[in-house]
Amino acid sequence: MTSSARFEFRTWSRNFAVVEDRIRRLASCEDIRESTEIYLVAPRMSACNIKIRDGAVDTKALIDELADLEQWQPDWNGQFPLAAQALSQHVFRPLCGEVPDFARHNFTEQQALEEVLRPHPLIVPVKLFKRRFSFAIDGNMVEWVQVLINDAGLESIAIESLDPERVTKVRCMLGLAGFRNVSYPRLAQHVIGMKPLRGGFEEGGKLGPGN
Repeated sequence: MTSSARFEFRTWSRNFAVVEDRIRRLASCEDIRESTEIYLVAPRMSACNIKIRDGAVDTKALIDELADLEQWQPDWNGQFPLAAQALSQHVFRPLCGEVPDFARHNFTEQQALEEVLRPHPLIVPVKLFKRRFSFAIDGNMVEWVQVLINDAGLESIAIESLDPERVTKVRCMLGLAGFRNVSYPRLAQHVIGMKPLRGGFEEGGKLGPGN
């Protein structure tokens, strides 16, 4: 297993106050970070996570699924300005398999968004604001996240580790065994109506007792 390929469980609700309280009883908050990001989604995408953040394109690949967990491998990071060839290889081919005719050899972030991404018939840039509260519980990275997705307010709990059994253990400790695992790209597809989740993201989402 590649050291950076973590197993991840991420779930969503309109309010996770009860779970936040459980997390804070188990650990102290280690960091608070805010960011504005743009996720790039398309109807046919299934195993890629592509976002624009801090003047760069950041990509991850879904390499395995185990016991309702997803294992994501950091794949590529490219700073703007980016060559058309890099956009072709790392953005357009994974998202839709088709490469447009580029009018430039190199693109700034604004040029890429305005000239080739937003006009594309299949790709939709989705704006997210995140406020992430980070904790460490039983060898896992745990985040409680306040998220705005195209101005829709939601909350997320994420648990990540190299060891899938540790993720499952903490998931049960927090009472989240009945909640669905939904990645950022899949949730973005749902919010914009591109590819709704069957029954919505909270299907089956009843909190267990926790600790």
